[in-house]
Amino acid sequence: MSNQVQLNYLPFIAVALLTVTILGCASLGKKDCLSGDWETFGQTDGARGRLATSRVSAHSKACAKHGVQFEETKYMLGHAEGVKTYCTVINGLDVGSKYVINAPSRRGYNSVCPTDLQYNFLRGYVSGLRQGLNTLNLEINEGKEQINSRTTMAAILRAENPTRADELINEIELIKRSIIVRESKVTVAEKEIDKWLEVAPEL
Repeated sequence: MSNQVQLNYLPFIAVALLTVTILGCASLGKKDCLSGDWETFGQTDGARGRLATSRVSAHSKACAKHGVQFEETKYMLGHAEGVKTYCTVINGLDVGSKYVINAPSRRGYNSVCPTDLQYNFLRGYVSGLRQGLNTLNLEINEGKEQINSRTTMAAILRAENPTRADELINEIELIKRSIIVRESKVTVAEKEIDKWLEVAPEL
């Protein structure tokens, strides 16, 4: 499948990714609440970069529906361990690059890392953002080159093969749309980079 044809599926892919994100953020079920494995739940949320404050509220409400008292203290102990896995340079690189490429369906960094771990995470995160930005700019330039070549070819074929010329025009429109999508992601990446450079200009 060509890059141009893939564009037709972008809206559906975005919806699917958003759905996965929403489902992935679902709170605890009855079985989880009854198990009382609070530290593990905290560790899992921390390792996924989820803020403890919002998760504690969601988990507490979910377990209350099943008559179970959510134990925040144990949860927070687990969460503190989990963020150690999340707040690394390598993970920051992964989170940053994926955030740019999959924006807006993927979450960016939400300041979940404690002070002593945040700088190392941000080193990777900003580098990942820059990598994603570079990838997008390369794809945009390639798209513009494809538009130019197809425009020239369509003009040449217009008289002798109008069907193929029309196909090329359609491909050009798809490429233009893909460029627009990527340019919006570039804007997101640039804003995110600027945001964290204000926090740590040396990054």
